[in-house]
Amino acid sequence: MAEIPLKELVKIQPLVRRIESGAFDANGVDALLIKLRPYAKRKIVFREVADFVAHSDARSKGLARDSMTGFSDAMRFFVDYIGPRHALDISKPFPSYIHRLFLSQTALAVESELRQRFRLSRESLLRKIESNFKIDKISRLCTLRPGKDGDEFLAALQYVTGFIHSKPAFEIAQFHVQLHEILSDMRIQFDTKRFEDNADRVSLALLCLLSGTEFILPDGDIATCVLSTEHHLRILAGQRRTPIGEVTSEPAHFGTLQVFGHVQVTKQGRPLRVAYPVVTTRLTPHDHCDASLFEIFSEINEFGEFRAEFINFATHMALTPEFKLVRATALP
Repeated sequence: MAEIPLKELVKIQPLVRRIESGAFDANGVDALLIKLRPYAKRKIVFREVADFVAHSDARSKGLARDSMTGFSDAMRFFVDYIGPRHALDISKPFPSYIHRLFLSQTALAVESELRQRFRLSRESLLRKIESNFKIDKISRLCTLRPGKDGDEFLAALQYVTGFIHSKPAFEIAQFHVQLHEILSDMRIQFDTKRFEDNADRVSLALLCLLSGTEFILPDGDIATCVLSTEHHLRILAGQRRTPIGEVTSEPAHFGTLQVFGHVQVTKQGRPLRVAYPVVTTRLTPHDHCDASLFEIFSEINEFGEFRAEFINFATHMALTPEFKLVRATALP
């Protein structure tokens, strides 16, 4: 790795010292990311987060965008084909988003299953998907090339789209690992223990940075990152009936803080907004959220007294001087 210029080193070292001491804010984290961004190289998670700082407007590339594209394509496929039980016939032109879905679902498939069932590695199936189809960029339709309809290949495509699933773009801990690696590679002095002691605060600054970012998906749709938790409420007392009729006293906990990707698909001519976790953490909301975000709800329902606690995030979040998450509009 190229040696960092001295004029840059003297700017980076004070930023590192502030994080070690705990005397920093979200702006200090932003500044450090910008300074280290040119040296990220193959540290793709660090580079992804640093790119959020450098390009805070609508993004059109990156790990999170790829992850949300895959999720959006999966939801579209479910609405268009799986839900209505409409079989996909690839011998005829089909929407090009399904070609992307073939690729994204293959990337998530279990390698050993592909080899056992179809004698194909993940990489070889990806290459076949890339080469066996032709996409018309104007009509956005995909067609199978002549002579590329082998039974094993078609069965593999049916397999990878037979259990639609998604995966977060990254876990916030991966960012910290790569941050330490970059600092070490650049021979920048830092105290690992002190950095680890302040890792949660850095993570909170990153969550504020990520939340509210918009992404432009390949077909022009807009997706948005929003701070959330695994569950939007926790039940304190009693039971409730879920929309599908199940009676439960769960969830008893909010779970961890996460950044959700919100994407929109069309179902029966109507927009349907769906969400899933793009970035995960191990941070718990009660430890890191301002009290103003929590609200207690109580009522008498068919099962008696019911009490629950809700957490109310906003699209744009910020940090208090005590490093608690708060809605950006609540700051002076």
